[in-house]
Amino acid sequence: MTAGAKGQAHLKRWITGLAALAVLVACVIAGGAAFSLLAGLGCFACQWEYARILRPPGPRPLTQPVELAGYAAGLGVILAAHAGRSDILLAVLSLNVVACGLLSLQRFPSDRSVLDAVARQVQGVCYIPLPLALLILLRSAPGGTAWIFLLCAVIFAGDTAALYAGTLWGRHKLCPAISPGKTVEGALAGLAANLAVGWRERPFSCRRSAGRPLWPLPPRWDWRGRWGISSSPS
Repeated sequence: MTAGAKGQAHLKRWITGLAALAVLVACVIAGGAAFSLLAGLGCFACQWEYARILRPPGPRPLTQPVELAGYAAGLGVILAAHAGRSDILLAVLSLNVVACGLLSLQRFPSDRSVLDAVARQVQGVCYIPLPLALLILLRSAPGGTAWIFLLCAVIFAGDTAALYAGTLWGRHKLCPAISPGKTVEGALAGLAANLAVGWRERPFSCRRSAGRPLWPLPPRWDWRGRWGISSSPS
């Protein structure tokens, strides 16, 4: 690729990123259904890409029962988080595992690889829909908007540092089978940027005003399994 083509690709990436950033900021500020819809669309897109990467040659997309159950579980998790029902969220995750077991029973005698499909699906549901659902719960909590923006700042800093460090100094491939362009050097630079931004913003949750937190701490589980806000870091 020529220098001019690289420059155009770089400019296109920035334009696309800024346009997507505007949508993200608007949805985070709006919260509610807008933020949940954005999380749901992102969930489906990421699950699709995850399945495309890991799907063995042969099966067509959206034809395997175990894979379809993963999409259904992802939708259920997002809807449960939107409703603020962490108990239903956990129930959906549990039912997904049960459904995978039932769906694999019929195929297992003739196709032992179905267990691999189950493992990939369960891992994908925990890797993609669950964190997005937790973001929805975080956004709906008091002070959630600020916490989401802080998380975005950490992520954007890491991605930007990884891109430029990998482009300039990247020599060792990180995982070519998943992303040929990623390098170890870029990953380390991204991690360093994550830590730097997180450390720079540590007063966000540590400052005190008259003995009370200036900013609310992140939501957490209480002993009854309910999702709430802690008034202290302990």
